[in-house]
Amino acid sequence: MTLGFLLYFDKAKKVPTHFPEKILASMPYMTYVVQRQIFFETFPNYPWFCAMEKPKYHTIREDKKDRWRAGMDIHFVVGNRTPHRYQFAPITTCKSKQEIEITPGFYLGETVVKIDGRKLSFAEMQKLAWNDGFSNFAEFAIYFNEGFSGYIIHWTNLKY
Repeated sequence: MTLGFLLYFDKAKKVPTHFPEKILASMPYMTYVVQRQIFFETFPNYPWFCAMEKPKYHTIREDKKDRWRAGMDIHFVVGNRTPHRYQFAPITTCKSKQEIEITPGFYLGETVVKIDGRKLSFAEMQKLAWNDGFSNFAEFAIYFNEGFSGYIIHWTNLKY
């Protein structure tokens, strides 16, 4: 199944997500090297990977129709459903999916994240944010500031 990702948070301001590089960084080294080279030849104007970026090991999605299952193929793409659709990584297998619930608080420290019903500590929430491609938990909490209920789709063996 296709997992679509944005290249830019804000197209007008050209604020890059770095999702393709972060996802590639979560894959075996040679896959990462080869696919990164192909990606940057295809998108020469996209800002280069920053060595300080952390890999993206999973993505958080609603999956209202309960379509994702362990063992399914994942096609990582940008520009999905456009003439510019591009698969930037090799087909990978979905390793697992976990239920996630995010309840925002008035203050950052009041935000509650539950995975498979278990409440995470602040340190675990920070790690979740990093592993999902955010720079820190504050960015994560702002992104999910209206609350969220859905699933974590894993393409590595990482679990919470």
